[in-house]
Amino acid sequence: MSQPIAPPPPDAPTSAGAATSAWPGALNGAHGPALVGALGLAGAILITQWLPPFEGTLLTTYTDVGNVLTACTGHTGSDVRAGARYSPAQCADILASDLVQRHAQLARCLHRDVPGHMRAALLSWGFNVGMGAACASTVMRQANAGQFSQACAGLEQWVFVAGRDCRLQANTSFCGGIVKRRAAERALCEGTHPAYAAAVAAAAGH
Repeated sequence: MSQPIAPPPPDAPTSAGAATSAWPGALNGAHGPALVGALGLAGAILITQWLPPFEGTLLTTYTDVGNVLTACTGHTGSDVRAGARYSPAQCADILASDLVQRHAQLARCLHRDVPGHMRAALLSWGFNVGMGAACASTVMRQANAGQFSQACAGLEQWVFVAGRDCRLQANTSFCGGIVKRRAAERALCEGTHPAYAAAVAAAAGH
């Protein structure tokens, strides 16, 4: 599994009018420019490289650990049909579209300016737990109150799947990856994950 890419600041310099063919991966599709416009080029590079190792990407539909019919990289919804198949390019653009939507939801409940790495971490976490739950959480209240260290630390409390505590050894094979994901999201939130600097550097090269 590849090392997740850390988050770059959404306010990092970017040119939304640049040729998308010069952009990496998921940003080359129809929804790439909108994602770059929302997060900045560094932020868009970061989140599209950060999520796939955690969510996994399958070119067919599947049922996730929560028994939800899913496609590509954690994509759910009424458009997902059992047995459907997707190309890598389709999955990449679906991810970009999903991230544009999730970021819009995040923006409606995150009312305080936060560092780019923190915004990326909250977006990753909300993508996983659902933005409704994320927006109603203590983590979001703390972020809006400027209690950034408490908010970032609070991400590691979100380690239950289908009623199971994923920190318990008995549940490791079922959902142990969630514990590792939350630790990585906390590091990203606090700005200590190396993926953040890597994404900023990647954006500077475009």
